[in-house]
Amino acid sequence: MKLIDSSVWIQYLKRPGDESVRETVSWLLDTNQAAVNPVVVMEILRGAPGKKAFNELRENFKALPLIPISAAVWDLCCELGFELKTQGITVPFADLIIAASAIKNNVPVVHRDRHFEMIAGCSSLKTEPV
Repeated sequence: MKLIDSSVWIQYLKRPGDESVRETVSWLLDTNQAAVNPVVVMEILRGAPGKKAFNELRENFKALPLIPISAAVWDLCCELGFELKTQGITVPFADLIIAASAIKNNVPVVHRDRHFEMIAGCSSLKTEPV
């Protein structure tokens, strides 16, 4: 299983978008390896162009495995944020919680966002940039 970040979903859903991203996500979906977490779903749904698209996206995401955000994930998120800040690095909260959920569930993050590489530099986060 692989946690697909919103930075990848945006390219996958965009037309024309990036063909290599579309191929990667299609393969992950076809092989039942694609997963999301609540933050990724929220990031995509809030950008839906209309109610119909919102409802379709929400139903499609419900079909995917949902990587949970537990109390342990929140705790790790705080630790990651603190550790990065002590190194002079600030990353968005959403990226911290996505990374923490991936670490706690031992899955890589498939992304197009440099912040995940920053987080990986001071943690056990596995990343797969596309």
